[in-house]
Amino acid sequence: MARFAMLALVLLLLAPPALAGEKKADDEAKPDDAATLRAKAALDVFRKEFKAEDPEDRMEAVAGLREHRHALVVREIGRTGLVDPEPGVRQVAARVLGFMKEQAAEAGKLLTAALMKNEAEPETQIAIVRAIRKLEYTGAREELTKAARHFLEEEYQFVTNEVLITFGAQKDVHALPFLLVLYEYEGVYLRGRRGPLVRAANDAEAKRIYEKKYGHLKNPQGKPETVVRYWQQEMLNAIKAITGRTFEDAAEFRDWLEKNCRKLGIKRSDIPKKMRNVKSAGLGPQGQGRAGAGR
Repeated sequence: MARFAMLALVLLLLAPPALAGEKKADDEAKPDDAATLRAKAALDVFRKEFKAEDPEDRMEAVAGLREHRHALVVREIGRTGLVDPEPGVRQVAARVLGFMKEQAAEAGKLLTAALMKNEAEPETQIAIVRAIRKLEYTGAREELTKAARHFLEEEYQFVTNEVLITFGAQKDVHALPFLLVLYEYEGVYLRGRRGPLVRAANDAEAKRIYEKKYGHLKNPQGKPETVVRYWQQEMLNAIKAITGRTFEDAAEFRDWLEKNCRKLGIKRSDIPKKMRNVKSAGLGPQGQGRAGAGR
C-alpha cells in the first residue's frame, strides 16, 4: 500500500496544473481593458437607440460608434447597420467601418461581403468602395471588379470610377489582372502619352473642356486628341499609379505585363484572352479613329 501511495504522490506532482487542480485564472475572468469597457458601454447605448423606427435615428446611432474602433463594434455594425433594410443606414454603417483601420481585416471582409448584396443600390456600393479604400484593404479585388463591370453594363459609371480610384490608391500590383478585365470592356479607347487628359462626365463635355483649354493643340485633322470618358481616365490613372508608367494603348500595356509577369507575381493566364489577342491598332488611339467614337 505504501508503494501505491508513493506512486500516486509522484503522479500528482508530475501532472499538469489542470490535473493537479484548476488554475485560479480559469476561475477568474480577466478584467476588460479600458478600450473594451468603453466599447461595451457604447454598444449598450447603441442597441437601445438602434431599435428606433425612424431611419435617421438609426443612422445617428451607427454614427455614434465611429470613435470606438474596437472589434466588438465592427462585428455589431456588420450584424446590424450594414444589413439594415434602409439604404441610408447601410451607407452610414459602411462609412463608419471605413474608420476602423485598427480592425481593417475584419471590417474589410464585412464590407466585401456586403458589396454585391447592394448591387441594386449604387449609392450604397459607392460608400462601401470608399470605405474599402480608406481601410487600404486589398482582399476585395474580385468583388470590386464585379461591381465595376455591373455598372458599366448598366451605363452607370460612378461605381466604376470609385473602384478604379481605389485600385490606384492601393498601388496593388495584384489588381492589374482585374484592371485588364475592365480594360477589355467594349474595346476601351484611351490616349496615353500624347495630349493632355480631360476629366469629364461624358464625351461631349470632355470635347467642350478640351477645346476650351487646349484648342491650340489640335491634331492635323483639327479634332481633339483626347476625348475619353471619366472612368477610362481613372483607369489610366490607376494603371500609372500601380506601374509608374503610361501606356499608349491596350496592346502596349499587355506587352509590358507579359514581359513582367514573373517579377510582378502575376500569371500570364490571368491576362484576359481578348487582351492577349489584341493588336496595337485595335484598341489604342491609332485604331481607326476610335478616340472620337464616343462609345
